[in-house]
Amino acid sequence: MFSQQLVSELVPALADSEKLPSLNDCAAMRQLLERHTGFAQFRVVLPGTVTFSPGASRMRGEGQLEVTLQHAVLAYVPEDRAGLVELMTEAIKHKQGFHFMGRRMVGNKPRVIETIADVVVENDAVTEVIGFSRDVSDKLEKEAMSISRARLIGRMVQDMPVPVVVLDRGLRVVACSAAWAKSHGLSKRDDAIGQPINKLIEVSREVTSAIIDAMGGKTAQFEQSSYSAEDGLAVPRRVVVTAWQCGSDAAGGVLMMSGEERPPYATLEVADRAFGRRTRNLLEMLETVEPA
Repeated sequence: MFSQQLVSELVPALADSEKLPSLNDCAAMRQLLERHTGFAQFRVVLPGTVTFSPGASRMRGEGQLEVTLQHAVLAYVPEDRAGLVELMTEAIKHKQGFHFMGRRMVGNKPRVIETIADVVVENDAVTEVIGFSRDVSDKLEKEAMSISRARLIGRMVQDMPVPVVVLDRGLRVVACSAAWAKSHGLSKRDDAIGQPINKLIEVSREVTSAIIDAMGGKTAQFEQSSYSAEDGLAVPRRVVVTAWQCGSDAAGGVLMMSGEERPPYATLEVADRAFGRRTRNLLEMLETVEPA
């Protein structure tokens, strides 16, 4: 779960930072941090005793406030244990802090725990590891859903046989169909990805207005002419612009799609109905066939 979003990295130790006096009461700031970010304290006294705050213990689904370091490591899923041990070993060896996100089981459910930690050095030797942990499973689940939705949108757009382009909030191309790239003189879709839209097309007043409306939550439409390669005649196209979301209420950007003003119909019967024509039945059509 969330393997692409896991983190394992060394960070500079606090001892190497400029020592500035705390502006506010440290205990009050700790409470503020814990209340609004979900972080809870832990402490490792080497060679191997881990003490959790009540909040950190609850987060882990345990009633124990003190366990061995081995017990704490074994609580993580097997795939993440080696990474945690290696990272802590490197942090102690190089007297640095670390940032780790790993998976552990809470009951029968896997959860992702984020840990930020630093080392305590006495007489040039690391004696303790101190830090905060928090459960970020829900946050990462939303991020994973956003990523999967964005990829899904990208794949859907790429295969569409009509001109369609997806822009992010900075109006850069996130995805587009081959038909859109071709219609704007690009040899392949990759030439558009990451480019500001105004570098690829002329952003008219109608386009700008439609994008503003779409980002505001409205679906906008306007008419735009395309040109036939065969005879050079202008062909009216209806362009629809709508916002897209990926895991949040805020718009991730806009999607623009153009199509024929009068699209083809699935069957002749549907076309006849659309234009008010009477569809002949099979018997009537046979009657018109001259005998051999």
